[in-house]
Amino acid sequence: MSYSIMYNWQFLKSEEGLTPVVLMGDNNVTTSVWMGNHWGERCARDWSCLFNFIGVTEEEFMAAIQSLTGKSYQEHWKHNGKWVDDKGIINWAKNACKKAASVEQVAQLNPYISIKAQLSVWSKEDKHSYMLDEYIHSTAELDGWLRSAKPTMAALRQEGSHVYPIISFSSEKLRRCSAMTDQHPDKVLMKCKYGYVSGYDEESRTLHFNRDIKKALIMDYDTAVRVQTKEFYRSEPALRLVSAKAQEEPYDAIIRVTRRGDSYSCYYVSRTGGRKTYFVGDPRSAKKYRNMKVAEQTAERLTARSEQYNYEAIQLFSLEEAH
Repeated sequence: MSYSIMYNWQFLKSEEGLTPVVLMGDNNVTTSVWMGNHWGERCARDWSCLFNFIGVTEEEFMAAIQSLTGKSYQEHWKHNGKWVDDKGIINWAKNACKKAASVEQVAQLNPYISIKAQLSVWSKEDKHSYMLDEYIHSTAELDGWLRSAKPTMAALRQEGSHVYPIISFSSEKLRRCSAMTDQHPDKVLMKCKYGYVSGYDEESRTLHFNRDIKKALIMDYDTAVRVQTKEFYRSEPALRLVSAKAQEEPYDAIIRVTRRGDSYSCYYVSRTGGRKTYFVGDPRSAKKYRNMKVAEQTAERLTARSEQYNYEAIQLFSLEEAH
């Protein structure tokens, strides 16, 4: 059975409208890739414009999504190993439109990723070529390309050619923008997989990290963006900006893990990623949630999807007092 897989996406917004850029591929098409120490096979995937839409209105895009729904067959594509049904595709589309971003916003979040635009053309004689091949650095450049691409596509199709607009990012691991990224707090913290940035030294080109949010460095937004995009920090993990207000939360909630049928086993959640959950034995090394409500919601979700473990939200200070 052949089906499509959705890997990533980032819709672009400009004066010309909405351009839905997606990273997709088919499950029965594979390609060879270098996997660190050997060559292997994986499903092929490419960036493209969903429905071949460029610079359309949100209403036009949602109408195209709605046209896919209401049928007995509701397996539109797979994402993270799960089928996306009618409800899922509508929610996905609305959310993707809400989080559409400008070229500048995408570049700010992904400073080392480039954006390329081109037309893939197949003539009546079945000859392939690319047209309007350009790198995009700003929203103005994107709008200029869209204004050129639309009439060019119409003319080529009139001649009987098949034309596919392609806007692609130079990496599959693009970080998607959050909604309303043009509105930002005055004070922020910087976060990555190592914890929070607790200090930085421009002279030695180093960052210092601490897993305790209370020890995170509070920075002006503009300063944080400059540090985030500094060329000499390129080797560091991707830095994410979060509001400094997060530091005011108690951050004393953790999740305890027990194996079902085994009252002696006791672990704590250190981190979660995709469908995997990682444990530690020391509660002081456990992931700290900003409050009990968030921890309880996470514990409930983890318990529901696990066949082996029960997850329970607790407060770290209560454990420390018990000892």
